[in-house]
Amino acid sequence: MDAPQGARSPSAVRAPLRGGTAWRHFGDFRNFLLVPQLLLLQVAHPVVGTGVEDHSDFRTRPWQRLWRTVASLHTVIYGGQAAATAEGERLLRVHIPMKGLAELRHPRKPPVRLLPGFLWRPVGARAAHYAMLVTVGTLPPVLRERLGLGWTPGDERSLRRLVRLVRFLMKLVPPPLRIAGALAIAYWNTHGPGTDPRTRRPLGAPG
Repeated sequence: MDAPQGARSPSAVRAPLRGGTAWRHFGDFRNFLLVPQLLLLQVAHPVVGTGVEDHSDFRTRPWQRLWRTVASLHTVIYGGQAAATAEGERLLRVHIPMKGLAELRHPRKPPVRLLPGFLWRPVGARAAHYAMLVTVGTLPPVLRERLGLGWTPGDERSLRRLVRLVRFLMKLVPPPLRIAGALAIAYWNTHGPGTDPRTRRPLGAPG
């Protein structure tokens, strides 16, 4: 399998070391608060947005698309070198047919206000409100302006209150437990049904 020009092969890229900075912080539960922003930024650039529209089921199955992204990232970070290499090779295979753009359509503004509400509607309007607050508030101001998203001093104060609350609550959680969800996702991806028993290793194993 040929890697894209200028890219290193998956086997040449070292997976994060167990207990290292990426291991300790990437899967922190607080990062899941940025889930809607992650989806938004995937389609914010016109070129990327065109590719997603042509090759992804993002619009029709956003939760499934998000889960695949999250599972892939956590497998690379927490699955160990063998799992990271295998996942890198899989991603290369998936993206090999996606070469060039036959047509760059006029970019449309991502449906920001619809996206968080749609994602979080099952857990209630209040969750959708805070999802919108975090999504819009953590965007770069220049991007908020380009997307036509309003942001008031009151919004900023609300976001900062939420940040203080989350910071306080997370102090009550021992650091190892803050990445428990990420470890569970990586374990399922590397040890769950359909995985090869011969390649199963403890999470973070070097080989």
